[in-house]
Formats: sequence, C-alpha cells, structure tokens
Amino acid sequence: MPTNKPTNDSSSAQLDSTVSLDAAAHSSNPELFGRAARREGRADRLAEDCQASDCVAAALEGAATGDRFAIDRLHATGGTSRIWLAHDAKFDRHVALKELRPELADNEVVTARFNREAKITGQLEHPGIVPIYELGLRGETQQPFYTMRFVKGRTLSEASEAYHQKRKADEAGPVDLLQLLNAFVTVCKTVAYAHSRGVVHRDLKGANVILGDFGEVIVVDWGLAKLCVDPGENAEPLVVRPRVDSYPCDDAVPGHALGTPAYMSPEQAAGLTASMDRRTDVYGLGAILYEILTGVPPFLGSSLQDIMRKVEHEPPVSPRELSPGIPKELEDVCLRALAKLPSERYDSATELADKIQNWLAVLAEEPLRRMAASERQAQQALRKVHDQQRALIEVIRSQSFQSPDLVVTLRRLTEIAARTLKVDRVGIWRYDSDRSGIHCVDLYERDVDRHSSGLELKASRYPSYFRSLAESEVIAAHDARSDPRTREFANGYLDELSICSMLDAPVHLFGELDGVLCHEHVGRAREWTAEEQLFGIALSNLVSLAIEQWERRRGSTERHASVAAPECFNRTK
Repeated sequence: MPTNKPTNDSSSAQLDSTVSLDAAAHSSNPELFGRAARREGRADRLAEDCQASDCVAAALEGAATGDRFAIDRLHATGGTSRIWLAHDAKFDRHVALKELRPELADNEVVTARFNREAKITGQLEHPGIVPIYELGLRGETQQPFYTMRFVKGRTLSEASEAYHQKRKADEAGPVDLLQLLNAFVTVCKTVAYAHSRGVVHRDLKGANVILGDFGEVIVVDWGLAKLCVDPGENAEPLVVRPRVDSYPCDDAVPGHALGTPAYMSPEQAAGLTASMDRRTDVYGLGAILYEILTGVPPFLGSSLQDIMRKVEHEPPVSPRELSPGIPKELEDVCLRALAKLPSERYDSATELADKIQNWLAVLAEEPLRRMAASERQAQQALRKVHDQQRALIEVIRSQSFQSPDLVVTLRRLTEIAARTLKVDRVGIWRYDSDRSGIHCVDLYERDVDRHSSGLELKASRYPSYFRSLAESEVIAAHDARSDPRTREFANGYLDELSICSMLDAPVHLFGELDGVLCHEHVGRAREWTAEEQLFGIALSNLVSLAIEQWERRRGSTERHASVAAPECFNRTK
C-alpha cells in the first residue's frame, strides 16, 4: 500500500534492507543499485534495468486497465511489484493499483505469492488493513493486478525518523512520542486480528505501516504472509485457493530466509520456516517499537550477512544507550519482544499491545495524580495556615500577652511557636548593649516542656551567622551544617545539640534590629515551607511588640534592660 509521496523514497528504504539483490535491482534508487551491484559486480546490468524500468513506467502513464481503471501515474516501485495511482471510473475515485513487474510476470513463484497476497489481504477485513477492490488480469499479457484503497499519509518509519530529528533538535514534545506509541498499539491489534484468522505477516517493519493524514493506521504488504495450521480458538481461518503449497515457493526451500534482515526474527534469519508462528510477528512488532524509541532498527551492519548474523547471535543495543530519555518500562517491553527464543517473547500481539496501553494509561493518569497530590498538599498547607492564624489570635487575646510580666509573655510565645511548627527548641535572643553578642532571654524545649535562659553567644566566634542575622529577613536553613549562613554556628554550637535545621526570624525594637526568634529542629533535615516562614516572621513581630509594650510600661529609655528569668544555663559559649 503506498504513501502519499509520488516516489520511490520510502520504497528505497525497504529495498535497501531486503535479502535479494534481484529485488534491489528493480528499484529506481541509483545509490541503492550501486551498493547492491558492487556486492556482486553487476553495476552495468542494473543501470540498464533501471533505465528500462523508468521508460516502461513513463510509457504506461495514461494507459487503461479494462474499462474501469485508468492509470494516472507511477506511485512507488518495489522489488517485485509496482504501484500506480489509478482512476476508478465506476466510482469516480482514485485507487492504488498494484501489479507485478513485467519481467517477473512469468515467474510462477512470484505470481503465486502475488495472488496469495491479494487474496489474504482481501479476506482480512479490518480497519487496519487496506480493503481490496478487485483482483484481475491486465491487458494482452494477462499480467495479474489488484486495486485497493489509496491512503494518503506517510510510513511509520518516516514518522519515527521525523520525531527523532525533532528530538535531537530539542523540538519534540511528549505528545509526539505518545502519538507514535498509540499508532503502535493499533498495529499490534491489527496483527492480532490477522493471527486470529490464522495469518502471520512475517515482514513487519515501520515501512509497512501507513499513517494516514486523518488518523488511519494501516498494515500493508502481506506478500510474505504465512497461513498457520491452527489459527487459535474461535478463529475463522482464511481460505486461499489454489494453495500456495502447490507452487515451488521459497518456503519449501530449507534454510532460505524471507523478510527484511534488520527487522526479521532469528528463526527467519535461520530459515526455520516451520518454527515461525505469531511470536515471529511479535518480534517484528518489537523491532518496530525499537525503531520508534531509538530512530534506528534493532540491527545494523556492513552487509546483509552481517546483519543476519547479528539477528541470530547478538542482543540488540539497549534502547536507553541510544536514547537515554526512554522510560525503563518501555525498554523492558521492547527487549522482551525482541528475545531470541520465541518462548521468551510475549505470547501474542495482544499481550504486547496491553503492555504499552497500560504504560500509556499510567502516564495519562499521572497529571491527575499530581493534581490530587497538589490538592492534598494545598489542603494541608491551608490547615497549617489556619492553625497558625488561630494560634496567633489566641496568644494576642490571651491575658499572658497583656501581662506586665515580660517573662510570662515571651514564654507563651515560644511555647506557641514550638507546638505550632512542631520544632524541638524555640529561643528568643537579644543583642547585648554593645552588640558584641546575643543572650537568651527564653529557651523552650518542647520534649521536656522546660524553659531556661542566660546562654550567651559571641559575634566574634560566629561572624558569618551574625552577619546573616543583620542582613536577612528570615534564615530558613534546611541543613544548618551545610548552609553557608549557619554552617559555622551549627558546627560550633548546634552540633552538640543534634540540631539539624534552623528557622530564624529577626526581632526589632522601635524599628531597629534587637534580636532573633530561633526555631531549632532536631533530627533529619527539614524544608521550611513559605507558610512556616511567614508564621515565624509573624511570631517574631509579636515578640517585638511584647518587648516594646514592656519597655513603654517601664518608662525606661534603655533598650537593653535585663530580663528576669527563673533559671539560666550554667555555661556560656
């Protein structure tokens, strides 16, 4: 079945990988002819064949096939056949007309295979298989031909190549790969249908899959199809008469390989015709998936023989080595489908399709899961903010905040901070009068429910920390031991206390920096959320307000009056 290109471009890719030099001989790709001919020293004859084929094609344009089909132009040329764009006078539509090349019309094997391809394709009634309109004989030569639906589009190989070109240019999006994988699932289901009718394709590759311009996914070229003896339960086997077995076809020759080397299964490469079943097509599907994921077929080599040797004896290169962004799950599916032994592959094309569909379903649900998780996080954050606001309101309304005793007020604030943020220690520190250090006016330890005070820290010992206090609105140190603002402080003071994370908010008095409200978390490192940081700042503002009110009530002009404390640390730092 053709693509929409009036060309031999997609055909040349197929011909270049076929086993037979004679098949390559009839391509219109001069470079391919040269490569094929150099392998057997027949360049002169091949060039003549090419010129002759072009002349015949030009002469036949505008010719008619009976009263119904009028040849428009040559669309594509293959090794044994060619495809014309023709006009169907009966329905006034364009169709694809496929016929044998004239020089092969007398070849019984090729003719039998051509007729069988038409009959098999015609009996496979599935949206993924092009419908056959008519099978007949053309002109005085009685050359066989058949007509089929003409699908405008491109091959899956071309689509894969375009995707990887965009990927290398950083222009590919996730949708591009998803479209290819969805098309691949459709191919698997089409092949599964053929298997249910007792047909094995045996030449599955991206070049034999057409992606129509309007979403069609068509599996074409059933010329190497094999009829299985047992198509499976509840299947309706095809009936193809005369039986191809009555012709001296290639299947009857032991050890003769049929297919496209870069995509064929090991049993095909070895010519083990009797061993070929639906799992042979599973391998071909795996090869298509490999090309989708990497942009290249599973095996490349310097010659056809080299490729076939690799197919039989070497594992394919890991897809993730060629394209590191490939999900591990897809690589695993692909490599299992490409297993050397049929028994180690997926048992059916349906099973392979299910694996890819399951992965696509999980991927499709991921945004919903992220949305749900984000919603849960937002709800949790909202609850935390609500709890924090309620705590602030309670402390402002409480008698303790209005108490003339500053110690009672500050203790209430440190307890609220520790319990709301669930931290182990909360301390309020004020600068010494000469600003040479800070001293603790209240330190609350939540696990033992104890208050203390009196500890002093000198700026000369922790210059980086003190500089950060003066410059920062808030210090949220996830890991105090590695944060440059708190590293020296953590190693000199906090390390002995097993404190890992710090949240410090400045305390101001009459507009000037007066101290710090320090939250200390023991255990593993902790991320401080934006809400927690805002809560810390709000509490530090309440500390500032409490001290200012106390200072005003005292009527003192000294900003650093000592604060009575029930107990003090017995050591200083």
